[in-house]
Amino acid sequence: IGALDAMRALLWAWVLISILIYIFAILLTRTVGFPHKADAEIDRYFGNILYSSFTLFQVMTLEGWPTVARKAMEFEPWTWMVFVAFLLITTFSIMNMIVSVIVDSTLEAALDQKLQAMRDQEYQTSMATVKVDEVFRRADENGDGHITKEELMQALLKADVRLYLREVGIDITNAEFIFDVVDYDGSGKLEYKEFAMALVKARGEAKAQDVLALQCDLWRREYGLRQDLFRVCVKVDERLRAVDQAIELLQSDLQILDRAMAEHE
Repeated sequence: IGALDAMRALLWAWVLISILIYIFAILLTRTVGFPHKADAEIDRYFGNILYSSFTLFQVMTLEGWPTVARKAMEFEPWTWMVFVAFLLITTFSIMNMIVSVIVDSTLEAALDQKLQAMRDQEYQTSMATVKVDEVFRRADENGDGHITKEELMQALLKADVRLYLREVGIDITNAEFIFDVVDYDGSGKLEYKEFAMALVKARGEAKAQDVLALQCDLWRREYGLRQDLFRVCVKVDERLRAVDQAIELLQSDLQILDRAMAEHE
């Protein structure tokens, strides 16, 4: 639609330009071409309506227009106003308007395509979420809100589960790989949120699955770092407690020593 609108605007703009060229060609032919037909160059530029129209088209493209204008001004000095007015109306107004219309229509079409692609992606994601929910419920046979790798592999034996995964865009042969990737904490089981996120992100080509694997590897490393940091904090806390106890014992010994020295005196 945007391209058709641009072509329609372009067509009407060229119709308007053609009319303007014809009007100015009549003016220059009658005022410059006919009275000074004896000059060969004037006759070549403005000898008749056709010559004048072609000359004005050349002027509109800014190709050698000062030469044409100065030649006409040698015989009719006032013609500079005609050429300036013609350039302002055509080259600097209508032509710029044509460019702006085309650019605006192109940007509008691109924006519409982007919005449509986003709507399609949201629709596909919502439909995939519904099917993933159904797969999770079929796999979670004991209803504890978690699925294990064994439960998932058993669910993949069911025809309806395999159908749901194919509709979502998941390669069934990579289901075990996806489970191992997403189980970054090594618990051997997945909650619904983890499972749904993994399947939705792993849809499509292997590239998406590689990105998911990289992301989950980062999560796994983050989880490991958090565990290491927690253990370090526990050890530091234990050592600080031991230092506090040693300080308290030292203070107690110093108090006993002070009382002994006072009694001795």
